[in-house]
Amino acid sequence: MEKEWFPSLEEYNPGITKEQWIEFVQDKNLFNEKALEVFDETGILEGIEVLERKNISCIMANIAWNKNNWKFPSDNKTNFRWTQKKGNIPGESWNFDFDNPRNTEKEILGFTQFKNPPKTAEKDKFLIIFRSSNNIIGFYGNAEIKKEPVKINENESVNLFGDKRLSLLLENKIDDTNHEFLFGKERISQGGFNKIDNKDAIRIIDESIKLNPNQIDTLKKIKEWLKQGETKMEKQYWLIAPGENARKWDEYSKNDEIGIGWEKLGNIEKYDSDYDSFQNDYIKTYKSENDNYRGSSPKQIWNFYKTIAIGDIIFARNGVRQIIGMGKVISNYIYDDSREEYKHIRKVKWEKIGEWNYPGQSNRDTVHKLKLEQAEKILKTINSQMTDYEKKLDEIKENLEANKNVILTGAPGTGKTFMAKTVAERMGCTENEICFVQFHPSYDYTDFVEGLRPIKNDNSDQIGFERKDGVFKAFCERALKESYRENNDNVDNFEECWEKLVEEIENKNFIFVSLRSGKGDFRVELNEYGTGLASRTYENDDYQKGNWIQGKSKFFSKDQLYNIYQGLPGVPARGHDCYRKAIVEYMKKNLGLLEYKKSETPHQPKKNFVFIIDEINRGEVAKIFGELFYCIDPGYRGEKGRISTQYQNLVTSGEFQKGFFIPENVYIIGTMNDIDRSVESMDFAFRRRFSWIEVKASDTVDMLDPKYDDNGELIAGLEKNLAEEAKRRMKNLNAAISKIEDLNDAYHIGASYFLKLNNYDGDFGKLWDYHLKGILQEYLRGNPNGKLEDLKAAYDKKEELKVGE
Repeated sequence: MEKEWFPSLEEYNPGITKEQWIEFVQDKNLFNEKALEVFDETGILEGIEVLERKNISCIMANIAWNKNNWKFPSDNKTNFRWTQKKGNIPGESWNFDFDNPRNTEKEILGFTQFKNPPKTAEKDKFLIIFRSSNNIIGFYGNAEIKKEPVKINENESVNLFGDKRLSLLLENKIDDTNHEFLFGKERISQGGFNKIDNKDAIRIIDESIKLNPNQIDTLKKIKEWLKQGETKMEKQYWLIAPGENARKWDEYSKNDEIGIGWEKLGNIEKYDSDYDSFQNDYIKTYKSENDNYRGSSPKQIWNFYKTIAIGDIIFARNGVRQIIGMGKVISNYIYDDSREEYKHIRKVKWEKIGEWNYPGQSNRDTVHKLKLEQAEKILKTINSQMTDYEKKLDEIKENLEANKNVILTGAPGTGKTFMAKTVAERMGCTENEICFVQFHPSYDYTDFVEGLRPIKNDNSDQIGFERKDGVFKAFCERALKESYRENNDNVDNFEECWEKLVEEIENKNFIFVSLRSGKGDFRVELNEYGTGLASRTYENDDYQKGNWIQGKSKFFSKDQLYNIYQGLPGVPARGHDCYRKAIVEYMKKNLGLLEYKKSETPHQPKKNFVFIIDEINRGEVAKIFGELFYCIDPGYRGEKGRISTQYQNLVTSGEFQKGFFIPENVYIIGTMNDIDRSVESMDFAFRRRFSWIEVKASDTVDMLDPKYDDNGELIAGLEKNLAEEAKRRMKNLNAAISKIEDLNDAYHIGASYFLKLNNYDGDFGKLWDYHLKGILQEYLRGNPNGKLEDLKAAYDKKEELKVGE
C-alpha cells in the first residue's frame, strides 16, 4: 500500500458508514463488486490491501527444450541455432538462469513465444507453469507478463518477470506423456499457452512436491501464495438442454458429457475463429427448414464450440422448470462423427445429479449463458432442495475424489454399502468399472493380490500350481488397460518430424521445397528469430545480402503447419496455405511423416474405477494388503508407487511385469460398523491412508421418503404416511438408545431397517420382532443401565419424544 494513502484515511473514524467507504474507494479507483463485502468483513487498512491486491491467473506455457537442463543456453533442436550464429542469445533457452547478471536481486527475467499474450497481461499476477516435450519443467511465480517484449540490451529482450522466491526449475521433471496435466486438452494451444484452473495448478504443485523433496520449501511457498491469491479466471455458467425433454440425459450423465444437435454443419473446428463464415454456412444449410437461422441458434452453437471454457459450470435442464444436473466442463469441443446424432460434444464431470425445481422459468435456448445472479439462484435452490442424504452422498464423493481412499463407518442399517455403490455411479462408473468384495476372517492376500492356485494337468492326473491375480490386482489391470485403450488411438508423429525438419535445415542452412501447383521450388530456412520457418524474398535474388522484405517474405509457424497436417486452414494468412501444404508434403516424402488419422473414439479423460470393500474391518487388513500398504497411499498412486509383489518373479507378461502399482483412476471405498470391532484395533499404518467419514442414522432418514416412477408406482422408500410414522419411531428409538450409559450414536438404528416394512405390509410389530429386538438385546447384553422394555416403549410411542423424556 502506498504511504500517501494514510493521511487520507485519518479523516475517517472506525465508525464510518458504508457510503463513506464507497466514496473513499471510488476516489482511489478501487471500487469493484467486492467493495461492500470487504467493508463488512475487515477493517479499512486491511480492506484496501484486499481491494488493491492483483488477481492471480494460472497458465501453462510452452518452452523450447534445453539439453543442458537450462544451466546455459542450449544448441540442440531449439530453433535458436540461427540466432546464435548471428550473435543473439536465444530467449527461451536462458529461462531459469538464476545467476545471470541480467536478473535483479528480486526478479528472474525470462521469455516465451506467445502468439498473443494473455488478455490480462500487465494487469494480473501469474503463475507460469513451463512445459517442454511432454515434461513439466518449472515455475515462475508472482510473475508479470508484458504484452510486448522489453529490450534490455542490444541482443536481448524479455517479456516475463518472475519473483525469484517463487520460481524454480524442477530437479525431477514431471513426465506428462499421457497428458494428464493438460486437463482434457491434447496439446498447448496455438497461442503458446493454456489457461488452467487454480485447483489444477495446485495439483501440479503437489505432484512436484512428491517428486522433488529437496525443493519442498519453495514449492510450498508457491502453493501458499497461490492459495492466498484470487484467480482472475472467473467461471462462466451455462444452461443446456440434453435433447428434447432431456431424452439424452441418461446417456450423458453416465458418460460424463453433454452434446447438441445441428449435425448437418459437420465439424465446426474448420471455421477456427471465423464466426461470419460459420454463420453464413449455417444460414445456407438451415434456411430451407425454416429453422431459427436468423435468431440465436448460430450463436448458441458457436458458444458451445468456442466460448465455453474448461472449468465452466453447466446446468442440465429438463423443460423450463427443472434442473437435473450440474457439472464442470473438462474438455474442449469434440466432434464425434461416429454418432448418429448430437455429434458436437463436450466432456463434463457431473458433480450433482438429481431433480430440482428451477427458480422461476428458464430460457428455452438449447445453450444459454447465465448471468452470475441467475447461477447463484440455481445453486441456492439446489442446495435448499437437497436432502440430508443427498448432501451426505456429495460429501463422500468430494472426499473420495480428493483422497482416493475412504472408509464409511457408523451405525448399522445406515445403508453404507448402498451409499458406496451410489457414489461410484456418481463418479461415472458402470458395472464394468465397479468391483465389490466383502472381507471376512478367512480372506487373505492370495484372494486380494495374487497367489498360487492348484491346476490339473491336461495330460495326467497330477495337480500343479500356477500364479493367479487376486481380485484387486485384476481390477487394477483392467482400469489401466481401459485408460490405454481410450487414449492411444490417434496416429500422429508430427512433433518428431518437425524436429527432423529443423535439424535438416540447420545442417544445410536452407532446403528447397517444390510447390504442388508446379510453379517450381521455393527456399525454406529458419526465420530471423529462429522460432519458425520462412520463405525469404531477397533483393536482386542475392542470397548473401538480401533483407527480410515485409509483405513478400512468407512465414510459417509450427502450429500453422500442424493445422494443415490435420486438414484445417493454416490461419491466419490462408493465402499462404499452398506453401504450408508443400512443406507438409515434403515432410511426408522425406522425413516419414505419417498420414494424420483422428481417433475414431474422441480423446476422453481416464474413466474412474471404484473398488468397494464391504465389512473391511472383519478381515485382517495387514495380512490382506501386504506390501500394498505403500502404493495404496494417495501420494504414491501411479508408476511412482511401483512395488514388487510376493510372486513378482513369476509375472512374465501384462501391465505389471515390471512391478505392481495402483493406477491414478482407481478409488477405494471401505465400509464398517464401529460396534462390530473397535476402530482402534485396525492397523494405524492402514488407518492413516484412508479418509474416515461417519454415516449417522440421521443422515439416512430421507431414504424413507417415497419415490415413484412415471406411472405412479413406488420404486423406493415407503408410502408417504408409512414413511412419516417410520421417521417418528426411528427418531424416538434412537433418542432412547442415546440416554443409555455406554451407548451412543454408533448404536443407533438406521433407515435401512425400516425399509423392511415393505416386506411386512407396514407392520411395525413384525419389524420389531424379526429385526430390531435381536440387535437391541445384543446392545444391552451385560449393560445394567438399559432395559429392552424402555426401548420398546419409545418405539411404540404415538407422539415424538420431547427433550428430556
